[in-house]
Amino acid sequence: MNKKYVIVLFALFIVSNAIAQNKLFKGNNLLMPSNLIVNYVVRMDTCYKIINNHCSDSISKAYLSNHTEKDLFTIILENAFSGRINFYQSDSWVSYQLMENKKLISPTKAKEGLGETNDHSLNHHELIGLNFIEEWRVTNNPLAFEKKIIAYMPIRRYFSDNDTTLQNPLYKTPFTIFDSLPQKSMIRKSNRRMQLTNEIAYEYFFYMDYTSPYDIDELMKIYNRSKQSLGDQILNKETSEYLSVSGIVNFLKVLVNKIINGDLKAYNYYDNQPMKVKEVEEEMGSYKMLVEDDGVSEHSLIEYTTPMEFDEIQSIIFLEKWYMDPLTLRMQKKVVGVAPVRFYYKDDDEYEENLIRKVLFKVYFNEKDKF
Repeated sequence: MNKKYVIVLFALFIVSNAIAQNKLFKGNNLLMPSNLIVNYVVRMDTCYKIINNHCSDSISKAYLSNHTEKDLFTIILENAFSGRINFYQSDSWVSYQLMENKKLISPTKAKEGLGETNDHSLNHHELIGLNFIEEWRVTNNPLAFEKKIIAYMPIRRYFSDNDTTLQNPLYKTPFTIFDSLPQKSMIRKSNRRMQLTNEIAYEYFFYMDYTSPYDIDELMKIYNRSKQSLGDQILNKETSEYLSVSGIVNFLKVLVNKIINGDLKAYNYYDNQPMKVKEVEEEMGSYKMLVEDDGVSEHSLIEYTTPMEFDEIQSIIFLEKWYMDPLTLRMQKKVVGVAPVRFYYKDDDEYEENLIRKVLFKVYFNEKDKF
């Protein structure tokens, strides 16, 4: 009970603070601000930690699946130095600073960031992810999750010449590419050139700070509520200042209500089988139980339905199709579905020692886009 009151208080604090700072806090975006800027990393490799020259997986590894139609990083390297692309510096993780203080860098500087030297050629296998700066918008009727890519930064993982054991990978974002075509006619032509590159599913952690985005294990240690409260995590989230608890819960409630009302179909994330409404409610932590009715008689029992645990939805898996225009390197995303992930402790886990992480269900906004 006390934890939930704390979460509500922090939510009220953040909402009131965001309203005071952002006059665009209005509109019909279910995530609350009409212009919601989000800055985050998607790692597309499968190696989050290297131990004895081998990748080490753990329960804290982000959910990821990736079907590649065209190699995204090959397209970037083959077209980045055509003379048509502007490169900007990427030495700041704070999205607003990057957008307000754009500084051009030379193609030579960009190549150096990618590791090109007299002894080392460009290697697309060293590119393992992207840092996105996006505008998010969720509409209700019809329910849709839209992402507009404002800019992205390739992430390079490499090893120093002195690291002969390959135990200490280094990371760098060599440059930033902005979606900055000046004319609508140019944008339309670019959109027609878009090619499908990836059908991808990846996990986004709502309450984690992505200013140090590379080690999921470390992020999970920070997350663990037995070491740091959820409220502290919310207040420390620097890269997506206006993605508040209220906006997140608002979206999740609409999503679940659409399932309950029959407007959306829910599927089991693991075997793709359709789920019943009751199953979804139970996965959300809602179930019926008998409790004593103190207002009637000494041993009278009534049926009580526990509320859904929206505050325990700490991350979400995005199911997306990615597109790229090879000529301009503009990117587009189509969010075809989502799958909420619940973090919780069992009722009999008195000391909260075993944190459970479970994908509850998945939904598609349009059944034709299933993959």
